[in-house]
Amino acid sequence: MQITDRLALIWGAASFAGAGAQAIARFTGLPAVVLLLAVGLLLGHAGLDWIQPEILGRGLEPLVGLLVSLVLFVGGLKLRLAGRELQRSVLQLVLVRSLLGFAGAAVLAYWLTGLDLSLSLVYAAIALATGPTVVTPVVQELRLDPSMGTLLEAEGLILEPVGAVLALLLLQLAIGNLDSWTDVLSRLLLRLGGGVAAGCLAGLLLSLLLSRRPPAPAEEPAEAATA
Repeated sequence: MQITDRLALIWGAASFAGAGAQAIARFTGLPAVVLLLAVGLLLGHAGLDWIQPEILGRGLEPLVGLLVSLVLFVGGLKLRLAGRELQRSVLQLVLVRSLLGFAGAAVLAYWLTGLDLSLSLVYAAIALATGPTVVTPVVQELRLDPSMGTLLEAEGLILEPVGAVLALLLLQLAIGNLDSWTDVLSRLLLRLGGGVAAGCLAGLLLSLLLSRRPPAPAEEPAEAATA
């Protein structure tokens, strides 16, 4: 089978399986993330081995980054943080979980599973990332208070890119592509800071463009229209 045919099979199988899992979740009320995970295991290397992402080669990393950014973008559009108290709670939860969650996961992975320290840190960074694809179905299934659900969803949206970037940098440090922790911290700040700066600039430009739209023409009074 040619490479183009295999890529078409991957795209077709992944799209059909994902859409089917979402449809089943909608009609049955089951958590979509559980069905998506089961379908991924079935069609991946652990199951039928129909989907082989490594065929994409160097295109796999930018594709995954694009899809993750789309998930975060959609989640950010739906998020509403009304009130300084809620914003403060989100900030406190992010800071506490990023420190305690990362350290706790690394210690547990190191002592319980016997992983090397470098691999334990990579696992801790991966466990730190809980995006809307994980948090939102759990919130909906538990039927939490709206403010608590918003708090958890905001925390997941913020820590998702931080955990993903940190895991990638720690993996590069573990395999020797980075020399020291200084490189990890500098690249983490550069990527996250650059992303925040680009997002703020794009939002500012979009707000300026929308504010300069010509006002809609005022409707004529009903008396003038009937006359």
